Amino acid sequence: MRARKKLSFQQTISVFWLSLLPEAAVCVISFLIALRVINDSLSIGDYSFYTGMMAQILSSMTVFATHMVTVYDNKLKVENMNAFTSKFNRTIISGAKPIQQIEQIEFRDVCFQYPGTSALILDHVSFTIKNKETVVLVGKNGSGKSTLIKLLLRLYDVTSGTILVNGEDIRSYRLEDLHRCFGIYFQNAPNFSFTIRENIVLNDDDDKNAASRIRDFLLACAGEDIVQACHGDMDTYLTRIFSDKGIELSEGQHQKVAIVRALYHDASCLILDEPSSALDPEAEHRIFESLHQVAKDKLTLLTSHRFSNIDLADRIILLENGRILEDGTRDELLAQKGSRFAELYEYQAQKFRNTPEQ
Repeated sequence: MRARKKLSFQQTISVFWLSLLPEAAVCVISFLIALRVINDSLSIGDYSFYTGMMAQILSSMTVFATHMVTVYDNKLKVENMNAFTSKFNRTIISGAKPIQQIEQIEFRDVCFQYPGTSALILDHVSFTIKNKETVVLVGKNGSGKSTLIKLLLRLYDVTSGTILVNGEDIRSYRLEDLHRCFGIYFQNAPNFSFTIRENIVLNDDDDKNAASRIRDFLLACAGEDIVQACHGDMDTYLTRIFSDKGIELSEGQHQKVAIVRALYHDASCLILDEPSSALDPEAEHRIFESLHQVAKDKLTLLTSHRFSNIDLADRIILLENGRILEDGTRDELLAQKGSRFAELYEYQAQKFRNTPEQ
């Protein structure tokens, strides 16, 4: 930014002088010609000829200078792009070990703070998740749930401690292999203005049964409205940017498409970050019924603010201020005296118990 500010200042000064000096020169020359006309050294016709010629020269010089500035500006843009691509430093370094599926995940005394900050987002977090186990992370906003997922996907690396996958340091695995092991849904995950098929399959379009599989997943995830809107054609575009026959989806429908994208590739580990935030109650119930079936043979990690859908969980981990406050099954946590989970659970449960006054 300092370099761009300095360059912008220099450019402004240059343009100012390039504009001022020719105009000043024209004024001086016109004045001298006028004196010659007054002294009868030149005629009125000479004055008209010389001033007209100067106007043409000035116009040509201005156009030339403008084009030179444009050429120089484009040259700087190209140089900036080349410098960015050549000097870009990847902070997340891929390992060399291959991995095909995830059997176990362990966070061992993990601490994390975002670059350029001093606050600990995760503070000595330790837990283990095994295959065929479904764990739900709960806690208030800012407790570290989404950050924990970002570390597991190696969007960031831990500040201290270790994340182990199948007993090995997660940093030892090839990034591409590791990412293929995850079926991922992020809260407010975007969809692209491409076809439904392209949004779900992405760059893996070798499956000849893709259309029927996508349709089945949509129906299982309460997506009949999407199937009806596209008339069963999975090559229908989302939005009308690239096709006049494209369809516009609501926020909840976009969320269904993103959830199907996470389920479609049949990854060994499912990560779902607030998968029901924009869904109506019926769609939420049906999607979690489908997740219950899909997650039986997978390692599954969910985050949720709604305690109505935690029946899917084998375990619940409550995070608060970056620390694990409680860890156990729903019944165990509700039975604990002074349980923070029980307190948060009661906040939501009492809304369904209270009836309006008659």
